[in-house]
Amino acid sequence: MPDTFTPSSKLDRASLAPGEFITTVTTVTSLWAFFIGSIDGAKRASLQYLAEHAHVLPKTKQGWYLYHKRKNYAVILNSGKIGLQYVKRFGGLTLVFTGTQATLDKARGEADVINSVVAGAGTGLANSFLCKDRKYDTLHTCMIGGAVGLFAGGMQDMINIYQRKPVWYWRQGSNINSVDGNSVVKA
Repeated sequence: MPDTFTPSSKLDRASLAPGEFITTVTTVTSLWAFFIGSIDGAKRASLQYLAEHAHVLPKTKQGWYLYHKRKNYAVILNSGKIGLQYVKRFGGLTLVFTGTQATLDKARGEADVINSVVAGAGTGLANSFLCKDRKYDTLHTCMIGGAVGLFAGGMQDMINIYQRKPVWYWRQGSNINSVDGNSVVKA
């Protein structure tokens, strides 16, 4: 693990430069969102097709073949549509969250948990504003966003502490020794 730092490494999150971090996290989130959205869309489309055609179910083997063939086309089309809707929503929220984190990191000159909590709460506020939520729902969404930011920022700070990178609220120096990869604080 490196013991020296370049000035730009204070803004790194999970050992990635800000641009790489934003791109990586947004891409991974978008892929997961598409996968989950496609599964959800396929289930919905399958049930919807059955409901729309329940009154004229086929009676022959060829009729069932054509029924399932048309149903599969409808399921594939709808799963892609719903998957892209999930990507738009969750990929966009992730982009806003990580972009806000990077902006706050640059403004404060340090990447830490505070920036993540503020970015999470701000992203929740922006989402509530776009969805035109009520006051209680806005408060709830901001709290969830702040909790997500606390978790994400805390995990990133733990990575920095493990890699012996400076974190302002964690004293490093002569009182911390590494034993088999675990940090031990001397009394």
